[in-house]
Amino acid sequence: MRSRRCEVSKNTVRDYLKLATDHHSALVIVLALPTEPLWQVRHPEKVRPTVDRKAIVDAKTTFWIKELAHVGVTRQLPYEE
Repeated sequence: MRSRRCEVSKNTVRDYLKLATDHHSALVIVLALPTEPLWQVRHPEKVRPTVDRKAIVDAKTTFWIKELAHVGVTRQLPYEE
């Protein structure tokens, strides 16, 4: 019913309701928020794990160099592994 009124899918309505209830259990309080805080409820910042990619590559570089020294090993083989 709500999704028809808003002309969006029911999954979208479900997701928005989950975001709102995660912020506060009373939906009335969430709907009374000013625009900017309401925007932050609707679009929460996702916490991404920090990955030190350079450290990962540096740790594997010596292995790759050693593997490439072998006869018959192409650059593709260590990449696939």
